[in-house]
Amino acid sequence: MKGEASLPGIYVIKSLVTTNGVSDEKIEPEKPKEKSHRQWMCAIIATLSLFTMGMIVGWTSPVIPKFGEDPEAPSLDEHQVSWVVSLVYFGGLFSPLATGLLMDRCGRKAGLILTSAEAILSWVVLLFTKSPTGVYVGRFLGGTVGGSAFTVVPIYICEIATPKVRGALNSITLIMAWCGVLFEYAVGPYVSYFTLNLLSGIVPLLVLLLTFIMPESPYYYTMVNQPTKAAQSLAWLRCTTTHHIHTELLTIQDTVSDAMIHKKGMTDLLGTSGNRKAFLMTSVLVIVTRLSGISVIIAYAAQAVPDSGFITTDQCAMLICGTWIVVGLLATSLISRFERKPLMVVSCLGCSLATFIYGLYHFLQTNTNLNLSPYTWVPLTSLILHSAFFSVGLGCVPNMVQGELFASNIKGVASGTTCIVIAITSFLTNKLYYPVAELMGIHVNYWFYTVACIGGALFSHYVLLETRNKTLQEIQIELTGERKVTPTLEPNPKDSPII
Repeated sequence: MKGEASLPGIYVIKSLVTTNGVSDEKIEPEKPKEKSHRQWMCAIIATLSLFTMGMIVGWTSPVIPKFGEDPEAPSLDEHQVSWVVSLVYFGGLFSPLATGLLMDRCGRKAGLILTSAEAILSWVVLLFTKSPTGVYVGRFLGGTVGGSAFTVVPIYICEIATPKVRGALNSITLIMAWCGVLFEYAVGPYVSYFTLNLLSGIVPLLVLLLTFIMPESPYYYTMVNQPTKAAQSLAWLRCTTTHHIHTELLTIQDTVSDAMIHKKGMTDLLGTSGNRKAFLMTSVLVIVTRLSGISVIIAYAAQAVPDSGFITTDQCAMLICGTWIVVGLLATSLISRFERKPLMVVSCLGCSLATFIYGLYHFLQTNTNLNLSPYTWVPLTSLILHSAFFSVGLGCVPNMVQGELFASNIKGVASGTTCIVIAITSFLTNKLYYPVAELMGIHVNYWFYTVACIGGALFSHYVLLETRNKTLQEIQIELTGERKVTPTLEPNPKDSPII
């Protein structure tokens, strides 16, 4: 017969007519319509770890005024507050490598479980301590959450997602982090110190419970030689049966086996040309992200804008955070439609303009006799501009690239090392903010961020590898310059559906 006839849900019968008019029938599996709702569900649960991290980072903005005023809060001076702000990033130095090793040995889910446990412990300490030292310990423990989350979440998402939705799924990491910050900005000014810590501690407990319903990454199952579980996980994530995932599963097996030939470890991070390129690109991107001024803006949002009398400084902080979230939602669509490189260039240049304007306002305020009272809207406007441009590229692309560029055998160590780079940069940026402002003026901080963003735009344009709509195997081929042919495998009609 000629043409095509569909058998319910599984096969398509194709007729091939020979020159003698004899029909030869061939049964092939019908490719189902791609569904991604389970990938979205798992990505949202995983990125809730970033929500808890955002809460920890945003906690300082509404809490700083409570130190010494709220009877439930300890009394801290400006020097102690600077340590409270920066220690959260110092804590991030110690968890990435441990989390990377854990997720390579015990699974990606184990890394997510550890992240929630660290957050719970941090809030418990802050809930019951009333001494500066106790606050330091709680903030240090909170910093380990960020190090663990940024190590495991991008990798988990990239390993469960198809190339079509991988960009959009990674972009929600930014949105979740901003939602966590907004939670603190919106709740913190209106509740007591104790109540804020209690409410904040409930969130990671709920995240921990949700983590147990997620499947493990099929890449991890392949790494530990459990092909049946890898097939089940992949089929469940793709909302299909094992009939239709053989080609993708073979690609995963080929990618993992090629990477696992090499020994895991720090030496391999810089031991091959492909890994060196990946580490350079990721490190520069995350450094530029932190040097854009985002860590300082999050920590001091309510203190960074003058009181104009129109809205309170706490409301200004919520407006800035709302901009991160709204534009972050738009970026979810942009990241699927546009390439990573132009988004990074636009983001960096936009942030450089915003920080230059903010720095210029403070320079004129402290070094001239100009009357700037009619222009008190400028700092808030420039920070909103920074928030919008940051969300377009700097907020999502570096996390995405971190999960895409590294080979399977080195992902844990590489991601952990990258998070250490983030922690060091963030710690220095926040700790030096007050000393630089006192010594040279607050405008120097922001003009430095301007220069860093311009450098990031140039690096993104000339050096960054474009990864949009490429499989993880294709990305490795571009990095290493080696090409491998993935074998094909006929589907087995006897395979049972995965429910």
